[in-house]
Amino acid sequence: MAANLRRIERCFFDLDWAQTYDAGLLWTERDTHDVYLIDLNLGDRDGIELIREARRRGCRKPLIAISSANDRIADLRAMKAGASDFMPKDEMRPDSLERMIRYAIDRQRAEQRLVWLSRF
Repeated sequence: MAANLRRIERCFFDLDWAQTYDAGLLWTERDTHDVYLIDLNLGDRDGIELIREARRRGCRKPLIAISSANDRIADLRAMKAGASDFMPKDEMRPDSLERMIRYAIDRQRAEQRLVWLSRF
């Protein structure tokens, strides 16, 4: 995934890597990033659980689930847990990853505008 992010042209990303479930959850609580990429295979913890917990704790930023398996069940579970999108690692290319990140951020910003407008 890191190699794909480095090869994206015309876009610049500041990356932070969380090495553990707890560190990833802390990043989502801080709400300092525009998007979070979450690997569903976190060793002894589950990325779906991380997505669910991040949403439960108030994370409104896009959470993109990344999986080593092209698995429809994992895709549906991630989306039900609150993922903004799902991408199998074997389909990950720099252009598709960049587009997914860009679209997720654009959707989230549009949703924020709609919420803001609905107050009037």
